[in-house]
Amino acid sequence: MNSRMHIERNRLCQKNAYEILGDPLWLNDTEREIFLKLRSAIEKALRPQDIFDFHNVAEIACNIVESQRFKRAQVALINSPTVLAELLKLAFGDNLDKARQVALNYFGDDRKKAASAASLVAQAGMTHLQIEGHAIAAQSDRLQSLDRLVQFREAANDRKIKELKKRQRKREKSAQKANASDARARLEDRSRRPKLVSSHGH
Repeated sequence: MNSRMHIERNRLCQKNAYEILGDPLWLNDTEREIFLKLRSAIEKALRPQDIFDFHNVAEIACNIVESQRFKRAQVALINSPTVLAELLKLAFGDNLDKARQVALNYFGDDRKKAASAASLVAQAGMTHLQIEGHAIAAQSDRLQSLDRLVQFREAANDRKIKELKKRQRKREKSAQKANASDARARLEDRSRRPKLVSSHGH
């Protein structure tokens, strides 16, 4: 019964905490779905109990989603049509319009246009690895800035996990002290009770 009451009380605490905290406003529909799944998984792993714990859980999930967004931005920077167009400009006799169109097609979703563009890029003597390498060098400052943002959020998550576990240890110690105090009080209460004298033998 106590266990069932504890589970129900924790569920209510969880619901109230997340209603108060709300969801991050910058999430799109896909990211919100990922955020909710992450938050649920992190909650199971860390077993939050109060509003501060639930806040940490939500922040950890939010930081992970943000880190994923930054990593996608890095991929977009590397697969940049602008950088490829600059590389192709010389191959097409400074015809920047053609270079831009080929670059857009190369990274586009149309398979036929992408295959045609890949053929032109190969004819220009460029491999995909060379294109990526040039893009990384050209976008190094932006890529490093995004790396720092990812590292900052990973470090923040480490701190939040430590904070939550520290509170859990304090609660456990408090509970142990309270249990020990209750046990001593019961023993003292028993010792103060008058002993019954047996009537046998009289």
